[in-house]
Amino acid sequence: MKLSRALINVALVLFLVGLLAACQSTKNPGMMIGNIQGNTSDETEVYAIVAKVQEYISASEWDKWLALYSDDAILTKGDEKVSKSEMRKSVEGIKYKITDMEVLQKTIGVDEAVVSTRFLGNGKEQLESYKLKKIDGIWLIVEETNP
Repeated sequence: MKLSRALINVALVLFLVGLLAACQSTKNPGMMIGNIQGNTSDETEVYAIVAKVQEYISASEWDKWLALYSDDAILTKGDEKVSKSEMRKSVEGIKYKITDMEVLQKTIGVDEAVVSTRFLGNGKEQLESYKLKKIDGIWLIVEETNP
């Protein structure tokens, strides 16, 4: 009798620990950008571009950051859609540090990709999506949106 009660208590504890672990894992379903390994060369290249977005913004290397975008890319400044040149003028002198960035969703094809991210920048959580296209064999961001 004591043995079966002990087994029931152990099973209950294990169940509760498993339940807590499952709840914890669903809190943060994304993949941290620095830890992502692509399954194909295209995935690897797309993830590298998103990682460079984080790196260049955090270092205020605005020209390198904008070089990740196509010439006719559409960027988001607040609620406004702007060109690369308009964005370049508006970021001059700004310091912005992205401390954590994770991929929430991704769709990566042969010539097009969409990557949705969540990041912590200057202490504030932000959502951003990037639409990329392979142009002359090189992946470039063609549109960024802040959903």
